[in-house]
Amino acid sequence: MLQHKILKFEMAEHEAVMNVWWTGVLLKKMSGWFFRDRPVSPAQFNILMLLTYAEKPLTQREVSDRLLVDQSNVTGLVERMAKAGLIRRGDVPGDRRCVLLETTELGRRLVTEIEPEYLDLIRSLVRKFSPGELRLLNDFMVRLQAEAVQMEPALEDGRK
Repeated sequence: MLQHKILKFEMAEHEAVMNVWWTGVLLKKMSGWFFRDRPVSPAQFNILMLLTYAEKPLTQREVSDRLLVDQSNVTGLVERMAKAGLIRRGDVPGDRRCVLLETTELGRRLVTEIEPEYLDLIRSLVRKFSPGELRLLNDFMVRLQAEAVQMEPALEDGRK
């Protein structure tokens, strides 16, 4: 059972960030449990969803950027997914270094099979939030993500 003792911090900022962190850890655990007996991993499902609903095939770099995943991690996932027949790789005209990705019929069928239960899980997770609270939560998370993205280059360079 998921249960976490709420810790209080002297700094409200620290407490807020730790609550976001713990929520992320719990969501990752839930995702692992949800996909435990399914034919794809949570990361593969995210890629399948992204490609299925994209308006056009995406490059591997676009997939990496949109999912906030290191490109080297995407490379291995894409390789395994292509071997399993879930996605198709194609050439980018005029750029031999780039690869376009799109779902196959099998990949789309898996999304169609898994997505309803996945969305039910999401709905049950947030069922106690009103539509207004969900908008606020989304707004807060977007603002926090934007700040983290802005700070990322300095942190990578070892600066504060």
